[in-house]
Amino acid sequence: MVFSSSFWTIQVKSSNFAVVVKAMRAASVYPAYVCEPVNGWISIFAKEKAENVFHAEKISQHIDAPVFSLNCFDSDVMDYHAFENGVQKDEFESDPNYGGLSTAPPKGGNVEYIMSLAVPGTTTECVENIFAGRIQEALEELGLAEMGEGAAAIEAAGVSMIQENLKGASLAQKALWGGIMLLGKLNKNSAKKKGYDAPAYGGDLYGQAIAKVLGISGAQLAEYPDFQCLGCMDNDDKLCDHRTAEGLGRRQANGPLSTKDVDERDDVDEEDDDDLSDLDEDCELTFHLIKD
Repeated sequence: MVFSSSFWTIQVKSSNFAVVVKAMRAASVYPAYVCEPVNGWISIFAKEKAENVFHAEKISQHIDAPVFSLNCFDSDVMDYHAFENGVQKDEFESDPNYGGLSTAPPKGGNVEYIMSLAVPGTTTECVENIFAGRIQEALEELGLAEMGEGAAAIEAAGVSMIQENLKGASLAQKALWGGIMLLGKLNKNSAKKKGYDAPAYGGDLYGQAIAKVLGISGAQLAEYPDFQCLGCMDNDDKLCDHRTAEGLGRRQANGPLSTKDVDERDDVDEEDDDDLSDLDEDCELTFHLIKD
């Protein structure tokens, strides 16, 4: 599974590229990069990614398919909003107290709705574990236990680094960071007693778990392309590869598609039955720039 600490994407449950682009244009969601369908999902990376929830709602008004706004900020907190025909069907937030002094279990998540879209073999218990904050159990069932282990290792390394840096610090600095670390430990213990895993580099874990349940490739969640390099979008008509992460598979960059290009496509809106086993390592994602 491709690991990305941050992502801001719109995911449409459709294999019909032309219909999705038509809905984007009707909703005025452009400029944006759009990925060719993978396993029945089309990924949209809008330039104004902060408006993803609004964009997803607008797109859903013009297409008969579920549309998700799926976002994660810096590994810490993940949320999604699901729409159909302009109506919100579900929403979820991994850490509703993000930025506060205390921790809280995830908020939201409609098990029945997600199960209606889940890949075959997904258990209700797995989805319930995700929404209840028992993310480690869910990751194990999904075959992603190594991601949870990696997050724990990152957390431990961070604590060790802080402790090492504090050796020559002032008493005030030691007191401050000592208090922060103690608070984190208390929150983790409190969460454990209440039956959920305290957030610790957890947002991306929830995102990858939800993606796995829905059949969305991890590569489709990666923060790619990155619109910080605005010149690449506005002037060069090419994908920005300045911040392309390694290990995301082969990618084919394409110039902007005109309305005529899309309208002449002969897409069939059928789900792709390809095996997902090698999707994340060998998936070849094809992006198109939709400018107007």
